[in-house]
Amino acid sequence: MKWFRNLSVVLVTVVLYLLAVQSSIRVKETSDIITILLKEQKLDAGQAKEIQQLEYEEETPIELNCWGEAGEISAECKENGHRIRALLVLTSEKTELIVPESYLLVWQENGCFVDRITASELFGTEQAAGQILWCDGQAYIVCGTFESLRRTILRRAEKADGQILTTISCRISEEGSAAGSAEAFLMRHGLTGTCIDFTYFGCLSHDILLLLPIWLAVRLICRMKRMCREYSDSLNSAEPYVSQIRCVIMYIFPILTAAATLWFLWKQFRVPKDMIPTVWSDFSFWESWWETQRTNLVTMCATAQGEAQLMMLYSFYKSICCAVGALGTFALISDK
Repeated sequence: MKWFRNLSVVLVTVVLYLLAVQSSIRVKETSDIITILLKEQKLDAGQAKEIQQLEYEEETPIELNCWGEAGEISAECKENGHRIRALLVLTSEKTELIVPESYLLVWQENGCFVDRITASELFGTEQAAGQILWCDGQAYIVCGTFESLRRTILRRAEKADGQILTTISCRISEEGSAAGSAEAFLMRHGLTGTCIDFTYFGCLSHDILLLLPIWLAVRLICRMKRMCREYSDSLNSAEPYVSQIRCVIMYIFPILTAAATLWFLWKQFRVPKDMIPTVWSDFSFWESWWETQRTNLVTMCATAQGEAQLMMLYSFYKSICCAVGALGTFALISDK
């Protein structure tokens, strides 16, 4: 029955670790998106399109989306007469940066996305794709629904909407400081704003995944060392010179393996440059940094990206718990 117990623990470890990896990927998809709150300027649809075109011409272009909240509007379904008020969010291209499910909006003229609560109250179902939504005398085709903390209608901005785009969401793929890359983007286009990023969530969930490989590497090295010791004890003492050479080789091999393994895992660790103080004697850095991140998270949860931020936090905690759980369950059999 011991082998059955060990097999069960291994299966649980594998399942937990795969769940941790899956959740970590979801965290990274959201944490890589940086949000810029414009301070003085407001953009219209034409200006947003111009910035996107200029950015595409850069050597390392930034994937971006300009969006803004236009306040509450009245929405109606004329087929059943249901009417509600919902927050209108106007957006440029790359709408999936704020609502992952809304990529179809780019291909649908006069299309929109609504949250599931709004869809249920207006059309009687959460699966409202294809329904007709009326706002301010204009008909829009519902392309799909999404989860939201508030009643929300998402559609593409038009020139007639004026300067309503006050926020830029961008995904920066290059290595380095996320805030620094965002500041460089603002300077290129003559904009000013506050940069909000949560890249540390993605980095931390990734680093936690390395705990199990490190544990496996340490256990493997210890096993190899024990095998080398047993092998050296069984060598023929009549050939001391040959025995010594074999012992040296057998001991060097696990040392080199350990060094290579630790070097590889060390290269996999990620620490955002924004989390490293420029002066190590700056003891107030961490206090101000955590306070800034807390304020940023509260700010983002009150916007159209709030649902995405909450899902990121859920995936983050799920990834941490599953990774630690996988390490703990595997330790049950590795210590026997």
